[in-house]
Order: sequence, then C-alpha cells, then structure tokens
Amino acid sequence: MPETPHLHIPGVNPNPSDPSPKEQRPPPPFEPKPRLHVLGYIVASIVVAIAMSLSQGFTTANAQRIAGDLGASQTESLWLTAAYMIPRASLSLMLVKLRTQYGLRNFAILSVACFALVNFATLWVDGLHSAIVVQFFAGCASAPLASVAVLYMLEVLPLPKKMTFGIPLVMTFILVGTPLAYAISPALYHHFNYLSLRQMEFGLSLLMIGLIYTLPLTPMPRVPVISVMDVITFSLLAIGFGSVVVVFFWGTTVWWTDAMWLGVVACLALLCLSAFVAIELKRDRPLIDLRWLVSWPILRLAAALFLMRMLLSEQTVGIPRLLSTIGYSYDQLWLLFLIITIATISGGIVCVLTFKMERMPEMHMAALAMMALGLALDTRVNAQWGPQQFYVSQALLGFASTIFLPTAMANGIMNAFRRSPNYLLSFIAVFLASQSLGAVIGSGIFRSTVQLRTTFHTELLNGQLMEGNPMVSSTIAQLKQLYAATSADPTVIKSEALSQLSSNVSVQANVLAYADAFHALLYLALFTLSCLIINYLWTKRKERLQSQPA
Repeated sequence: MPETPHLHIPGVNPNPSDPSPKEQRPPPPFEPKPRLHVLGYIVASIVVAIAMSLSQGFTTANAQRIAGDLGASQTESLWLTAAYMIPRASLSLMLVKLRTQYGLRNFAILSVACFALVNFATLWVDGLHSAIVVQFFAGCASAPLASVAVLYMLEVLPLPKKMTFGIPLVMTFILVGTPLAYAISPALYHHFNYLSLRQMEFGLSLLMIGLIYTLPLTPMPRVPVISVMDVITFSLLAIGFGSVVVVFFWGTTVWWTDAMWLGVVACLALLCLSAFVAIELKRDRPLIDLRWLVSWPILRLAAALFLMRMLLSEQTVGIPRLLSTIGYSYDQLWLLFLIITIATISGGIVCVLTFKMERMPEMHMAALAMMALGLALDTRVNAQWGPQQFYVSQALLGFASTIFLPTAMANGIMNAFRRSPNYLLSFIAVFLASQSLGAVIGSGIFRSTVQLRTTFHTELLNGQLMEGNPMVSSTIAQLKQLYAATSADPTVIKSEALSQLSSNVSVQANVLAYADAFHALLYLALFTLSCLIINYLWTKRKERLQSQPA
C-alpha cells in the first residue's frame, strides 16, 4: 500500500525534523507547468503504480503455480507470498527517513533500479529456496514504489488537486494490480510460462527507469534524520510485523494450536512490538508518535481502514478459494477478475470526478452500502454457482474500494498536516499497518472461519447420512446407476457411489462454510456503516447547534 510523500502545503514547515515554529517558512508558491509536462509526470506515476501493484498481484495470484513449476507443494507455496509480504508491512517507515536524508531524486532512481535488479534476478530462479529469497527482496524492492508513484502524481498538481485528484487517481492504479494480475495471468501462463510474468515485470521496471531519469523530482534539502536508535526501534518493529505476517499466513494451514513453532513466532512478535512501544514512548523524537496514534480521530480512522481490508478479504481470498472448491480453476476466473478490474478503475474515475473533502463522510457511507449489498448477494451462494453469479457483487466491492480507501487516505494526510508535518510518519504507520497487516490478518481470520465452519457442517451432514435419510438412499441409487455404465462389479459401483457422495458432502460443507463467512462480513459491513451514520448524524447535530445564535 502506498506511502505518503512530503507535501508542499503553504504555511507548514517543510522540514519534518525541525519542530521549531520560529524557523517555519512557507514553501515557494506553486508554479503551473505545461500540459505535456503534467501529463508526463502523471503517466510516470501510473506506470510505477501499475508495476508495483502487478508485482504483488502476480505473487498472490500465481504462488501455487510458481511453486508447482519449482517442484514444491501447495503448502510450501505460502512461503512465497509470506516472504514477499514480510518486509512490506514495516519497511516504508524507514524509507520516509531515507528519502529525507538522501534526497528525492536519489531515492526514486535507487528504488526503481533495485526493483529492476530483483526482477532480473527472478529470471534465474531454479528452486523453492532461491525463489523465497528472491521474493523477500522483491517485497523490499517494491515497497518504495508506492511512495514514488504518489510523489510523481503530486509533483505537478496544485494544492487543491493533490488530495481530490492526485491521491484518488494513483490509489486506483495501486489497488487495481491484484484483480488485473488474476485477469491476465491465465493467458500469460497458457501461451508462455512462469518466466513471462517476470519478463513483463522486468520490462515495466526498465520503462520506469527511463521515465524517472527523464522526469526528475524537484530536489528538496537533505536533512540528517536517521539515528542509531531509529535503526534499533525499526528492527524491533520489522521483526514484530514480520512475525505477525508469518503467524497469520500459517495459522490456518498448520492450525493455530497444533504447531509449537507458531507459538514461538507469536511470542517473538509480542516481545518485539512491546519493546518497540516501551522505547518509543520514552524518546524525545520517536520514530512514530504513539500517543497521537491512540487519539480518538486516528483510532477511528485506523479501525475503518482495517475493517475495509477485512471486508475486501472476501474478494481477494474468499471468492477464488470458493470457486476452486466448487471445481473451477483459476484459468476460468479471468473474466470475473477483468470485470472487477474495470469496476475498480470506474470507481476511481468517479472518485476523481466527485471527491471533495467535505463530501468524504457521504462517500464513505455510500461505499460501505455498496459493499454490504455485494456481500448480501453472495450470502445466497450454493454449490451450483459459477463465476458469472459473482459478477455484480464483486463489481460492487471493486467499485466501492476505490471510493473508500483514497478518500480515507486523503483525509488522513490532511489531518496529519493540520497538526504538524512531524505527524506524517505516524499517519503512514497507521495507513500501512491497517492495509498491509489488515490484508494478511483479514485473510487469516477469513480462512480460519471457513475451516471451522467447514468442520461443523461436515459433521452435521455426515450425521444426516448416518440416520438413513431417504434422500440419501435415493442419491446413492442414482449414483450407482451412473457408475453402472463403467463397471459391472457391484462392489466397485457401490464404492465409487459412496466416494462421490462423500465428495459431494465435502463440497456442500465448504460452500455452507463460505456462506457463513460471507454472512459474518455482511454483519461487519452493516455494523461499520451504522457507526458511520451515527457519527455523521451526531456531527451534523453539533454543527447545527453551534450555528444557532446563543
């Protein structure tokens, strides 16, 4: 997810390391650029955003196939996605200070150069272990690209357009990467192979290098802001967040209480994050202002962002896994994800055309209402459904995501800068943690819920089979007739019929479990929407009372 660049806001100290109000100087006035100049920077931003999001999307969509090409199991493929996500949850925090200390241009060029180098290295991967190492460095290399994309989008825009045009547009192309990767991966894999994905990423990285070298960012004063204690506290945070990623990726696979090593990793996460909090609370210039993070406005924003990622887990995790359970391969889902891609871009366009800061509460409520409607449609799922039954519901979720998240990000940036530029880093921590970790935690909770409910429904259905239900006897008789055409042995026919019945029960139990999970997400969406409506009405009432004469 994106980091936020240093914004030139009039009347605000542009040096985040200098808290002295006496030395605050407004930045130079904005100078309009020629249209072609503006278009070039916008194109550069979009290319960087798509390259970054496609990199993550290819990893998510093709981890199992990549592992298969490398001779690994589906379970081992989890390490490929986990290795990619581990550095992304925390690395952006240090990147903000690196950018300030070493300069924007150097930061941008080095970021895309590292991304190109890692993509070139992936062309030579020949085993699972080397793939995991490369995936880790790919996660490190792609982490700065969100920041670079945002920087280029905001570089040439006047202040009013930065929040209402720049942020929604660049966020749209950052969010569209995963569904786009699902949509185009089958064709690339069918006509070429695993290397075609990496070659595409490598080509995009070379294009980024050309664009960034040709279109430099405006230089800013370099300020030495990195201290030894920053490195120590960041290391604790990185280990803590990385451990959380591992726990939630593997918790459902090995089950939470069945693997001792999982408990050790969870304890490591708790210890590192506790030490980070204890040290940061006593520092004069902390890496993150934790006291501000627990203020009510920021907690409310963080909760809304986290809940949004939880709701989107239905699209990123639930639907692909459900359709795979029913019997559809990922190659048959390309049209569904193409529709999601179009809907996501459409939502971003609508956001760009309609967004104003004063409209943000209404846009958030509309987005959540659309998500609730989409989830409600999916709660009716059954074993006869295919991808076409999800076109409308998933289009609603994709459309709503690019209405909600960009406006929330813009609002958070403005709140941080109203207080002080020093709080920008703290807001980035909230946004990235709620998005990167929210996606991982949401996926883990969703998969665990499905697994628990699958066990429940399997036991329930098997209990009905043992009771001698006439419908069960009729089903077995029909299956025997079906297999009688392939075998004359009554024992083999009965065995195949019972095996098919057991498989049908397993599919039905899984579908019922997914329906339960969709119901839970629907209730969560309705709860969040109710909270937003209550807060909106309360705020309007306070404004009305304050406007009345005493």
